[in-house]
Amino acid sequence: MTEMTQVLETITPDKARDYLRQNIGNRPIKMMKLKALMSDLQKGQFKLTHQGIAFDRDGVLIDGQHRLKAIAETGIPAPMYVTRNCDPESFRVIDCGSTRSPQDVLKHVGSKNYAAVASAIRVLLWIKSKLGTYKSTTLKQYKTHIVLSNTDIAEFYIQHESVLDTCSTACAGFGARNCLLLQSASIAFLYLLYECDADLMEAGLEFLKKVDKGANLEHGSVELALSKFLSLRYIDMQGYTKGQFMLVVYIKAFNKYMRGDVLINFRPGNIEPIPTIELPIL
Repeated sequence: MTEMTQVLETITPDKARDYLRQNIGNRPIKMMKLKALMSDLQKGQFKLTHQGIAFDRDGVLIDGQHRLKAIAETGIPAPMYVTRNCDPESFRVIDCGSTRSPQDVLKHVGSKNYAAVASAIRVLLWIKSKLGTYKSTTLKQYKTHIVLSNTDIAEFYIQHESVLDTCSTACAGFGARNCLLLQSASIAFLYLLYECDADLMEAGLEFLKKVDKGANLEHGSVELALSKFLSLRYIDMQGYTKGQFMLVVYIKAFNKYMRGDVLINFRPGNIEPIPTIELPIL
């Protein structure tokens, strides 16, 4: 029996296309996975790991089609381990485990509130990609979509770990039973405030606490109007995810709050164009 071998190779686009010709009977390409790998390559974030490309004893590709396709599509070479002479039966157990989620990655790098922080980062990277780029002719399906890899989310967390952890700790009580606020959107909101002006974060946290409490608030206050809006049984998210929609709602309401507006009923209006945080006039 021929022994299995493993060699580190630089996979060029031409070599990737050549290897893909040996892809017989593999699973259909998953476009989201392919786009995430292409994004990693284009951003220089593709990492060499133990996972690579594998061929069975008959030369049939049994693992690595997404990585090869990403290299072929982007035209960007990458180093990868190539394993040959695998037992054809090993195809049955390749990738049978659960795919690592962004939450798994953040937990690994030390985030305590990793689930909410991962969701917050997704919303932050979405809103940063949308600011100033919206066109009214854009189809609804493109409003919410942004291709993010685990690497994108982990790197953002590592770069902004201190601020994100501070925001996460401040929002620890949000998202509990009967709470009006969404924890991930609250974390993202406080992060954006800190990014604009560190002192604003305290004002934003106080604003959120008032909204969440919803009691002993003055008639005509923005906090009370938003609290009543968030308590509605049905809210039209306009085709956005809840995190995206709520973050924009918090920003719109906070701008009114900082201006001292009188507000009886909060109406979010159209989410696009994406609003920015208005800095107070000194």
